[in-house]
Amino acid sequence: MSKHICGNCSKQIGFQQTIKGKWMPVDLPRVNYYPDSNGRDTILNDRGEIVKGWIGDTADSKTLKGHKPHFVSCNGYKKDHPDKDNLKAKKQISMFEETDEQKNMKPHTLRLTDHDTVSEIVNKMSDGHAGCYDFLKQLVIKSKYGGTHGGVKHVYLLDELGIYGARAYIFWNDICTRNINEVELVLANIIAGEVSVAEIHMHIDSGYASPLQHLSTFEELGLKPS
Repeated sequence: MSKHICGNCSKQIGFQQTIKGKWMPVDLPRVNYYPDSNGRDTILNDRGEIVKGWIGDTADSKTLKGHKPHFVSCNGYKKDHPDKDNLKAKKQISMFEETDEQKNMKPHTLRLTDHDTVSEIVNKMSDGHAGCYDFLKQLVIKSKYGGTHGGVKHVYLLDELGIYGARAYIFWNDICTRNINEVELVLANIIAGEVSVAEIHMHIDSGYASPLQHLSTFEELGLKPS
């Protein structure tokens, strides 16, 4: 399991895939729990199922291991979402229970063509999101590792990854800390297979997007500024 830093409370967390295919931020390490549908605690078990039970050590043979969803324990999240019954956290957890319709959605259709102008490329990718529009313009202009096509090459890669509009802004703002050099490094790691596409989407969708901690450098990837 990959380890990351929570953007709300700065604690180390992990991400575990649920049975519905989404990635949930979880506390580390795993905990022992006793399964009980009437239990107080919410646990993500090793099969990716969200279950109820009682967290704690016990000699009972029914004791299992799982992870506690980070929404429940994150002090930063609780501060931003004050709620006596923690209903906000419960709502966040329920969002990971994807419907069959969502699960069976067809792969996205590429938006860009070989004949698009730079203006058309930025407009198609930004979905009218001002922050994304600004990000894509900077990526096109300031790219150092885009080769002869500059940052336009990177925008086409974002299209292949299915990252548009507000989600592209999260990628830029939270994962890459508004740094074009970091954007290019993350994309280079994706191309090299050092970072999976699923991991990028996991970060964007989690609500806890933060900079990646295990990137190979440009030098390690054999890349030089163009």
